[in-house]
Amino acid sequence: MDPKFIIALFLIPTLLACNSMKELEKQALAYEEAGLHQDALNSYQELYERDARRSEARIAMQRNAQSMLDKHLNEMNFRYLKGDNLGAIAAFKDAEEHRERMAQLDLVLEMPTRYAAIYTGARSAHSENLFTSAKAMVKNKQFEEAEDLLYKLTRFDPTHDEAHFLWKIAELEPMYLQAQKAEQLGLYRDAYRLYSKVAQEDVQYKEAYEKQEEMKTIAAYTVAFVGLSNHFFDDASTSISRHSVKTESAFSTSIKDAILDLQDPLIRLVDRDNTEELLNEQRLALSDIFDEEEVIEAGRMLGAKYVLTGKILKYNKVTNKRCDYQIELMETSTGEIHISEIITFDRKDLDTSSDQAVEEQITLHIAKQVAAQLGAFDQFAP
Repeated sequence: MDPKFIIALFLIPTLLACNSMKELEKQALAYEEAGLHQDALNSYQELYERDARRSEARIAMQRNAQSMLDKHLNEMNFRYLKGDNLGAIAAFKDAEEHRERMAQLDLVLEMPTRYAAIYTGARSAHSENLFTSAKAMVKNKQFEEAEDLLYKLTRFDPTHDEAHFLWKIAELEPMYLQAQKAEQLGLYRDAYRLYSKVAQEDVQYKEAYEKQEEMKTIAAYTVAFVGLSNHFFDDASTSISRHSVKTESAFSTSIKDAILDLQDPLIRLVDRDNTEELLNEQRLALSDIFDEEEVIEAGRMLGAKYVLTGKILKYNKVTNKRCDYQIELMETSTGEIHISEIITFDRKDLDTSSDQAVEEQITLHIAKQVAAQLGAFDQFAP
């Protein structure tokens, strides 16, 4: 075989590689001249990776990477001058991300310090614009819209103390205004609860705490619970008299406990146990009271504004598991009846999976319902 031919065979791959490198170099230059700096960068990077001796490829990588950074910075400057602060901020972040990516290729890019100042100015201006808009919304009582805007602002700038303060106002002012409205309408119970919510969030907000205490003084009332006897109800037991007294006592105790469990500061339950001596002096035994006037008089003696009476109408824990319990809430100064209800427990209310005895379930169910009725009572409601 001709030696020249053998040499030519060995040179073909080298010649092809050279042609490929030249084509890639031409392509990279064309990209750069067309302003396609990312494509140019990729091509020059490929050239450099194929042959690290090509220092001109490395220089070209640096040049195109810097051009890409300058493009981001020019976009930032343009946006800022137009008043598009968010656009300027986004462009700066793009520039920073580009610098970080190029640093991974060991390319150090130059960013003049003025651009960091522009970025700071854009952030400050955007924060101020959001805050000014939120203040206007609060002033116009657009509280929900203000809260949405302030949420965005505090996410954008968590150190904006005024935004956090204004956000608190946007949350509390609607409740405060509702409390004032309730007070004007004479709904003092509602006013108390609203003022209390405000004071719990910020005890120094306007006059929330003082108003809370004022409404509490107006809206709070005393109530005495009087369990009335009914020895003729069906106890379904062997000894009606003995069991009825025991059952009535259990109901009275559970109802008073349920009222106390409400922890309602506007309801002050008069403790019957501490007034037995006074009642005995007047020859009144609450367990034997049936006359309405006597009940009201007993309430007055106890210093209660209202008397809540309870009486078992029907009670059967053995067969049909039913209880009918009658309650009345009477005002001692006028005798007016504000609540008159019959509360019922029947078989469908029974929890068969519970460890509680049937009589205990009945008693607790009735007691909670009685307490709920009293808790919903508003003496000032129309």
